[in-house]
Amino acid sequence: MTPTIKALAKKAKKSDKEADKIWKEAIKVTEETFGIKEKDFKDKQFAYAVGVAKKMMGLKETTLDVDEFMKYKGTVSEFLKEKLISEVK
Repeated sequence: MTPTIKALAKKAKKSDKEADKIWKEAIKVTEETFGIKEKDFKDKQFAYAVGVAKKMMGLKETTLDVDEFMKYKGTVSEFLKEKLISEVK
């Protein structure tokens, strides 16, 4: 389970066990949606899986600022982690 999912679980008041089960299901949904295995996921697929997990935890989707994203110098994955984790704190 990723630090992002742990942070979201804390926000949703889910146990690590519940969060792990949700994350595994989100990975399965993402694999089926994109027709690839987790080992072949790129940033797009991981972002999708995080979105699925958030919905499964009952957390509303975050609206990201496009201008902020376009100015960001890191990867998509880093941007999402930074945004998601900063919301939980």
